Amino acid sequence: MNYPFFKPGSYTFFTREAIRQGGLNYPKMLNVEPTNHCNFNCVMCSRRRSGRPLGFMSLDLFDAILADVRRCGKTIQWLTLHNDGEPLLHPDLAVMVHMAKSSGVVENVHFNTNGQLLTEDAAAALVQAGLDDITVSIDALTPETFARVKRAGDLATVAENTRQLMRVRKKLGRSNPWVRAKIIDMPLTAGEIDGFCRSWRHRVDEVQVQPIHNAGGGIALDSAPGAPDRYPCALPWYALAVNWNGTVSPCCVDLSGENIVGDLRRETLQAIFVRGLIRTYREKMLNGREAELSPCAGCNVWRNGVNIFKPLDHEERRQSHAA
Repeated sequence: MNYPFFKPGSYTFFTREAIRQGGLNYPKMLNVEPTNHCNFNCVMCSRRRSGRPLGFMSLDLFDAILADVRRCGKTIQWLTLHNDGEPLLHPDLAVMVHMAKSSGVVENVHFNTNGQLLTEDAAAALVQAGLDDITVSIDALTPETFARVKRAGDLATVAENTRQLMRVRKKLGRSNPWVRAKIIDMPLTAGEIDGFCRSWRHRVDEVQVQPIHNAGGGIALDSAPGAPDRYPCALPWYALAVNWNGTVSPCCVDLSGENIVGDLRRETLQAIFVRGLIRTYREKMLNGREAELSPCAGCNVWRNGVNIFKPLDHEERRQSHAA
């Protein structure tokens, strides 16, 4: 699936042209967290280090978020229904997808899942609700590696659930959602990546190999926060993350919710995005003061994005016109 607003190879970072076209008066991408509970304990996930309380977003709060967007006459280009947890643990996830798709203010609905709970009934409900895009984080080719990486569940169930989703989609005569099988490129999986790609290439719509990142310093990797080529992270200029309880973080790697920039139970998205504390993040990033921001100080996620303050080169201009 070609999403022209994403930087090639990324499903998080927009292109510079898309960010500039979006303006600065409303977010174009939202991470909305149905829950931060999870049924897995993946070795590369930093959620176990989070100090946030666990919970589930209410449908009333989710409806209020959509109403906020509608009231402002805006559109969310990419709604991701996950953040720190497993979305399929929310009993009304398919209802949330339907609410978003029928709202008239959300263009694309996506989420990541570990796939363990992607039963035939769950798959049918998501297809019928209108889900646009799903990434199944399988992360292994063999059961042995799966056990070391995921530390819960089993590969046979996840693999069959993923194949079953494709069958359900076909049975219902639908082209949605676009189904992506993903593996994280890290030392534990390095020897299985080629085999994983060959195994899944013709079973799903897309195979994704994602380099591991340090989740805002939550995973012990070389983050190089003071790298001489560091440029401002693009996320604060077009995205926000809404936690299950309505608090708003500047991005999806605010693991412990220690960088709250607003609360949708008391404020609007527009107020948070335009007048809220998020401005502090933008200002400090523009002045090379990321070290004063947590979790930005130890984050390497920014490297996957674009420098929106660098002039467009010829190839970027060509690609933006072609899109």
